[in-house]
Amino acid sequence: MSDAADSPEEFAGASPFVSSKIGGGEILVPEQAADIVILLVRHEESLAKLGARLEEPLTLVRGGKKLLIVFPRGWEQQASVRARQEFLTAIKAYAEHIIIAAHERVLLLNAKNYEFTVLQSSAALRLLLKGHPHAGMALRHYASSRWQEEFWSFVDKLRSLSVHRVSVISFLALSIGLFGTVLFIAIPSARIRIWPSVNLVSHTANVVLVASGTILDFDPKYTLPLLTLRTSVQRSLTFTEISKKFLGENAETEMTMINETDETYYLRSGTRLVNQAGMIFRTLETVEIPPATPVESGVIRVQAQAAPEDLYGQIIGERGNVPAGIKWEIPGLPLEERALVYARNQLEATGGVTRYGQELQEKDLELAQKQLEQELMTETKRRTEEEISVRSSRDGHTYVVLQYDVLTGLSFSGFVLPTNLIGQELTSIPVSGGLTYTALAYSKDALLALLLPRLLEHVEEGRELIPNSAVMDGISVHVIEYDDNLFWVKITAELTGKQRSILRPVTALGRGFSERVREMVRGVSISEAERIIQNFPEVERVQISVWPPWRGSIPSLMSNIVILPQDQ
Repeated sequence: MSDAADSPEEFAGASPFVSSKIGGGEILVPEQAADIVILLVRHEESLAKLGARLEEPLTLVRGGKKLLIVFPRGWEQQASVRARQEFLTAIKAYAEHIIIAAHERVLLLNAKNYEFTVLQSSAALRLLLKGHPHAGMALRHYASSRWQEEFWSFVDKLRSLSVHRVSVISFLALSIGLFGTVLFIAIPSARIRIWPSVNLVSHTANVVLVASGTILDFDPKYTLPLLTLRTSVQRSLTFTEISKKFLGENAETEMTMINETDETYYLRSGTRLVNQAGMIFRTLETVEIPPATPVESGVIRVQAQAAPEDLYGQIIGERGNVPAGIKWEIPGLPLEERALVYARNQLEATGGVTRYGQELQEKDLELAQKQLEQELMTETKRRTEEEISVRSSRDGHTYVVLQYDVLTGLSFSGFVLPTNLIGQELTSIPVSGGLTYTALAYSKDALLALLLPRLLEHVEEGRELIPNSAVMDGISVHVIEYDDNLFWVKITAELTGKQRSILRPVTALGRGFSERVREMVRGVSISEAERIIQNFPEVERVQISVWPPWRGSIPSLMSNIVILPQDQ
């Protein structure tokens, strides 16, 4: 029950019966001594706890009163057989003066066996307590669940309060109600977050990059300085990738040439024979392969020798000692004829020996020159980038090289290659040479400063350029014309940025936009307001929140509608 029933003295001052809470229950004693005494059992109260607080009720029973013990609905203290027996045995002496009202069937059957009067329905309980001053309370407790019990406990607590306390609580409740009315009804508000629409804006211009001291024959509208960078590098290296020379012996074997067609095939000396591993043998004499007869294929035998290298450029040597029975195709024949005209070695090949050295060849010198040229280009480009970095730091500019082959000069000179050593057995050779690398560069931040004012002229009315959206990385450059001597270069430069609608309320355009939005959305539903605002050409996205949260429409008072422009 409620906290107000914790003290018997407090309860007695506010009600015509005595209440004593012991372990969660109540004893109700009416004014007339002959009336029934009511003992209410709580949901969580066990039979052991109930028995511990029976002293006072039994005293009243001994004084001639009847005791009604009321168990509520849902009382689920699943008492053991022993607990029920102990409880009922303890009060069995007063069985004719005790009435038990409960819902649990086992408890009722046990009580009936002990000759207690039992009630198992609200109708029977109502008939018993007809005219009793606390009949309503007992009936409610008998039929109540846990939450209902707490509610009526709260009602009983209110009854025990003094008039002064009731006045204070009423005043407090009224104040809270008025505050809630003001907060949730009188001043509803809406916060509308609006993201402005964004699109691209660009400006394209032809700019002439002019080298220092150059006089132009035409009058360009925009010009910028052209920076010419020349880097010279001399380098030598030791080239070690000398070609291998086969010094071993080539294997030989007898090949059986097989012809399964009805035509004669003529093969000249040196005809290649290839197996599945890519190994190559060549015939050592001219061959005439007879046609096939109805009985057997045409065959002829010929000596063949392994080539120094296979199809993949690898030395054959000892690998040419192939076992007997391998099939060899003739790659010189059309593909459809190779299946009908082919060769087999009936004997294993012998005599192949792997041995080789290194011999300088002309192709080695070509490869050495290409390797030196590549290293020279790498070094000159690295030095050019370093010079660009130094000049950018010194001049306070961001220089960028024009990456066009026609604008880049490569002049190789002084190459020394040991051509006189071709054909000699060597493991390495020295090579040397030089490169003069010429590159053209310009200041990209100067180009940005040239194009940005013109880009601002293209920004549409009612819009503004988003800060930091037009940057050097947003400039695309294309060469359209240049001088043969590279004294000047004409480029097309396009600067791209982003523009957005002006919605800030500190501007006249922003204030006008906010007033138009408030006028069109006040009093409408949230979904309708979002649709209306989304249709404004200045709006990219909209988000609406209202107070109180359960309100489904925009306030009618325009001053309670807050417009909040958002940055992208």
